[in-house]
Amino acid sequence: MAYRSAITLYCEPRCVIGHSVRLVVAEKQIALNLVLVEPGQQDEDLLLLNPYGDVLTLVDRDIALFEPQVMLEYLDERFPHPPLMPTEPRGRADDRQLRSRIQRELHPLIRRLEENDDAERARSLLREYLTAMQGSLVGRRDGHLLGNEFTLADCVFSSILWRLTELGVHLPESASGLRAYAKRTLGRKAFHLCLQQQSGRTFAGD
Repeated sequence: MAYRSAITLYCEPRCVIGHSVRLVVAEKQIALNLVLVEPGQQDEDLLLLNPYGDVLTLVDRDIALFEPQVMLEYLDERFPHPPLMPTEPRGRADDRQLRSRIQRELHPLIRRLEENDDAERARSLLREYLTAMQGSLVGRRDGHLLGNEFTLADCVFSSILWRLTELGVHLPESASGLRAYAKRTLGRKAFHLCLQQQSGRTFAGD
């Protein structure tokens, strides 16, 4: 298969938001120039690209993007196959709203755990939130968050599941639907490709 022209992504190695973007890249088999920036490290090129000084930045030709949800939708529209957004307006709205909720409610908890900021409370809240999602996943043998198709929302959510054990968050045995979902999504070929990526020019299908 021919690879699409390379894009450049600046990202911290363990960043769950950045991993969501990398997962979209891998799902779509886009050639990627990955620049992994360690926390606290400065990159001169990055300082010129991102006005907020954040690491996570996507560069494609003459455009630089630094808002995560904009990055995800840009990649889905720029490289339309396979599609990672529902085709109908209701489905697209559901996907956007779910991603927004994850960004507003779960990502701050992940950040608190990483910074050891009242970590036990953050760990408890994260476990409660994840367990509450159990109802929508019970009984789905092949399904995803919004139905049978893998979408951007799954990319964002599964990137959180990837960090749970490392952050000391363990799902209860009763969360069978969520456990099965995690096994399906974390077992995808694209997910394993993300974990193998190192700094430098890489290809999603390698």
